[in-house]
Amino acid sequence: MHFNSFVKEKKLANPIYCCVCTKEINNIMDSHDPEPLFQKPNRVCNVCNEVVVSIRLEKIRKREQVWLG
Repeated sequence: MHFNSFVKEKKLANPIYCCVCTKEINNIMDSHDPEPLFQKPNRVCNVCNEVVVSIRLEKIRKREQVWLG
């Protein structure tokens, strides 16, 4: 198996916490980039990632509207 495979058993030695809801995250595959809400190295959980992605897409759409005129 490749070392970078998406294996759900990739437990973290020390848990990290979602920077939005403070949920404990024990698996790196359950954490996501929090930008544009927060900067790295913060992480968000799967549930909060849905909100982050919505905000990220909204910012991209606004940027495209300005670019397209």
